[in-house]
Amino acid sequence: MVTTWSMADARVFVMVGIFGPPKNHAGGIRAFGEFAKRHPAPEPHLVLAGQGPLEGELRRFVGELGLSARVHFMGYRSDVPAVLAASDVFVMSSTSEGTPGALIEALAAGLPVACTAVGGVTDVTRGEARAALAPPWDDAALCAAMERAVFAPPEVRVIAREIGEEYGVAAVAAKTMALYEALVGMKGVRE
Repeated sequence: MVTTWSMADARVFVMVGIFGPPKNHAGGIRAFGEFAKRHPAPEPHLVLAGQGPLEGELRRFVGELGLSARVHFMGYRSDVPAVLAASDVFVMSSTSEGTPGALIEALAAGLPVACTAVGGVTDVTRGEARAALAPPWDDAALCAAMERAVFAPPEVRVIAREIGEEYGVAAVAAKTMALYEALVGMKGVRE
């Protein structure tokens, strides 16, 4: 990842996702801005990996908040695992989600996570057992969740192993096969 700041002297937050309304990047940026005010060292930076229809608006918003030197738009990334590996904390500020793949990837990468408790998020995070949660649309609560993720993270290595066991290729293949077998068994019932 090419940067204009030293990652060695920084605390790097990362958000991964399309720049669209349900992802609420603006809320995540506001929460990050508050975190940066409260905890200026090590120097906090926010990496935004993705692109989408709200990118221009988000870039203007970052400028209006005076965060241009700390918020970095990385564009579309085909190397998300490398982006996650270069980060310290994953943030997700969505207002709705299904089962979020980016969250699963971040947990599997061993990152502490601060995110909103929407949709399938709490299933993946097992409530707050795996992540610091905040209600949607509450930037102050998301900032507090970011603080918990930084200063009191869960056992990320244990969580990464659990996520691999639950969402890895073998687990998904077994669940898919079980569903297929259940559906095939139902075929005879309907005939």
